[in-house]
Amino acid sequence: MHEEQIKRLESATDELIRSLEKVEQEIDELGGDLEREKQLRHVARLIYAGQLVEQVGLLYSFNEQSFCQFLAANKNTLQKPPK
Repeated sequence: MHEEQIKRLESATDELIRSLEKVEQEIDELGGDLEREKQLRHVARLIYAGQLVEQVGLLYSFNEQSFCQFLAANKNTLQKPPK
């Protein structure tokens, strides 16, 4: 009887370990997806900022300082790319 309980506990422990490993794998996958989504949002904002600069016709007339000033002045507009 005692050996039977030990076997059941070992089996339950094995199932729990497999379940935890599966959850850990899913968490890793979600973390990777989240990082890719952050990168895509960043690229979308950069593209949007470039479109705004190009629309104003200032793309080639900016030096680094005036470009930074433009981005700072328009940061609220640049935060969210159009859908």
